Parts: sequence; C-alpha cells; structure tokens
Amino acid sequence: MAGNLGCAVFMQHNSYTCGELGFFTDRLAEAGLVCFAAANSPALMAAGSSGRPVLGTNPLSFAAPTGAHQPFLIDQASSQTAFVAVREAAAAGNDIPAGWAIDCRGEPTTDARAAVDGSLLPYGGHKGANMALVAEVLAGLAGGLWSVDAPSFTAGEANPGIGMTLFVVDPSFAAAGFPERLGTHLDRLAEDYNVRIPGRRPRASSEEGVVEIDEDLFARLQVAARENISRKLGQA
Repeated sequence: MAGNLGCAVFMQHNSYTCGELGFFTDRLAEAGLVCFAAANSPALMAAGSSGRPVLGTNPLSFAAPTGAHQPFLIDQASSQTAFVAVREAAAAGNDIPAGWAIDCRGEPTTDARAAVDGSLLPYGGHKGANMALVAEVLAGLAGGLWSVDAPSFTAGEANPGIGMTLFVVDPSFAAAGFPERLGTHLDRLAEDYNVRIPGRRPRASSEEGVVEIDEDLFARLQVAARENISRKLGQA
C-alpha cells in the first residue's frame, strides 16, 4: 500500500507483547520504506509520585533505508531497562544499578527482588515517561487496552490485549535518492564526528547470515523447542 499511495498505516489490537519491535521496522526499511512503530505492554513502569506502575515499557522503533548500508534503526523501550533484565537479576540474586527501579513503597532500590515487586523507572525522568505516553496513545488508537488495564503476560491465562500502530512512508514519493543521501550523511556523522549510528551491525553477521553451532547443541535445542511447543499446546 505504501508503494502505491506513498504512505500506509497498520494498526493491531488484542495482541500479546511484541518482543522486538524493531523486527518489524527493520524489515520494512530493508524494503526501502521509512517507518515508525509504537506499542504498549501491561503496566510495569511508574510515571508519577504515587510510585505505582501505570505504563508498560512501551517501546518505540524508527527505521529508514540507507542505500547499500544496513537500515538506520532505533528500537528502545521507554523504561530505563527491560523488565526481563530485572527479573533475571532477581533470579540470580544480583543487584541492579541505581535508577532502574523503585520498590513497592516507591523508594529507589538496587535490590532486584524488591524491584520485581515494585516498578521500573522511565529513562530520562519525565522525558522518558512522555515517550511512554506517546506509545500508549498510539497503542490505544489501535484499540489496544491501556497498560493499567492489560492483564500480566507472566501469569494467568488472559491475553494482555495491547496494541501497536505503525506508520510507513515510501521516500521515493517525497525525495529522489533519499536512502543514498541518508547513508552518505550517516557515514559522515560516524567518520568525522564519532557519532554512534543505531542499527549498524557487524558486517560479518549481515553478509554471512550463518552461525556455526555444535551438532549436539542443535539437536538439544530442537528437543527443547518441541517440548516447549507441546507444553504450550497442553496449556491452551
């Protein structure tokens, strides 16, 4: 549709948390499109003086084609860190950095177990919370539940029912040669100004596309995947 009309909008609701939001925008940028996506999740992050979780980690992703280069890609949560990082630290008995989360009383904490029972914090204070609210509005526009109304994705059987909105633009409708211009500009920023360009992966991973692993490990991964699928089907 974007190729025919110059732009397109995709909206999805009643869905599970998407995991890597950049997976979608990266694929579209590889196809020569500029895109922006936002989604929400069940409430895990505080955004006010109450200290209670009111917003999800609510990711935002932006991607654009850069000609012969890999796409320019930003994919980040609105929280200071991902909830899974806190949960893994709690399981391992490790502390977390200050500024990641607060406990159930709304007090800053480095205790990962207390953070799991508390709330994540937005990056950059109220600025990160603002970005989470932007994602929340766009997810709600798609018909998704607000984060405070979405069931947990770690317990129970109810679908979180959250939403995602994605905007796509074909740059050829606006400016000829845009991907190449962007690629050249990003090269200049990286080489002359030492700017880190989001989305650029090691050349070997993009050109080779192959990862060598031990045959025994591969067999065990296949068994584990089948067992996981069977377990999920048994719970359905």
